[in-house]
Amino acid sequence: MRARFPASLLVAYGLLLGTAGAGGSSQAARDPGVSCAQTRPANVTARALVRVWADPVQRSQAIKVITPIVGAEAWVPRLDELMKSPLQSLELLHMLQLTIPRGGQDLAAARQRYRDERAAAQADHAANLIPGRPRRFLDIGSGDGAIAEELARRWRLDPQHAWALDLSPPPASPHVTSITYNGRGQIPLPPESIDAATLVMVLHHTKNPASVLRKAYQVLRPGGCLLIRDHDAGRAADVRFLQALHQLLIAAYGDSPDYPPPRQLRSRAQWESLATAEGFTVVKAVPPNPDNPFVSFTLVLQKSPRSGAASSSAE
Repeated sequence: MRARFPASLLVAYGLLLGTAGAGGSSQAARDPGVSCAQTRPANVTARALVRVWADPVQRSQAIKVITPIVGAEAWVPRLDELMKSPLQSLELLHMLQLTIPRGGQDLAAARQRYRDERAAAQADHAANLIPGRPRRFLDIGSGDGAIAEELARRWRLDPQHAWALDLSPPPASPHVTSITYNGRGQIPLPPESIDAATLVMVLHHTKNPASVLRKAYQVLRPGGCLLIRDHDAGRAADVRFLQALHQLLIAAYGDSPDYPPPRQLRSRAQWESLATAEGFTVVKAVPPNPDNPFVSFTLVLQKSPRSGAASSSAE
């Protein structure tokens, strides 16, 4: 017999949907939660959400991350009730979409502030770790291009020497050139033409991270630098928390591509091993800040100064 959601909460969520749905995505309203259900079994993510919410420390961390995006904590009591409900996994994820506020001018402003602050912080971090001042720079998995723009401005690069790459071209910008993969799935830049590249919170979203690293290796010049920033999911508790956190972000952003579900959650040691297997040398490793709920580490990698290394062949 299917579990039923308490009638009083159904009424409350119905009222919430009526008031908050005006500015949200029509696709999300028709099929909330579909983006996660398509890529990760619903029971895994739902189980992670419930377990995280039962841990006071992890619950507090999750609230701290989401609140700046949704602009208020009014959703927290509703989510507390949702996590106590006897819903089936997929039902829980669907109701989550109705619980997290979406749409409206205030929410758009909150998201823009979050985007700008995140881009500035990530660019600061990268610029302090990448040696020298690159003359030709590529941001891989650039999303909205904000981090690429920040770094291009800091390094005073001409747009013809700074590229933002993603599966779909990032938005047009006066500071960077937006590109996408070519028809053969390769980066459309000459081999060994880039001084520095970044992969900021990208690899855990990819189906084949080794392929992404290989393509980055191909376009870097000998001695060129690749900066990776990603999650250090070395413990089962970290994996559960990051699964839950991504689901909350997906709920907050609706069907936006900004926060696709994670496909690869690995430890820092596993990411290092993957990078060195593709020919990179680890120059510096920055462990996660204990105050950062994203459990994010950074690797500064270098391509061998010798040209024509083993990993430079096309996939």
